Amino acid sequence: MNGMESEAPIMIEVEATGGTSVAPGDKVRCGQDLGTSPDFSGRVMCPIDGLVEACRFDPGTHRFKIIIIPENGEKV
Repeated sequence: MNGMESEAPIMIEVEATGGTSVAPGDKVRCGQDLGTSPDFSGRVMCPIDGLVEACRFDPGTHRFKIIIIPENGEKV
């Protein structure tokens, strides 16, 4: 990387019944709660620092897909 590029956004799924703990435009930190895991086994924590680009509902899986742009070119 030349310092000007950033890593590709990552996608994280959470169960839709409980909603998400973030919204598009939110800054997120590593370890921050995002919502309930798709298998209801616990909470989903953000793996990186970044910016929430989108939260999209997938009716086929009844999950929210959270798209996060990594901060400072952080590798996932």
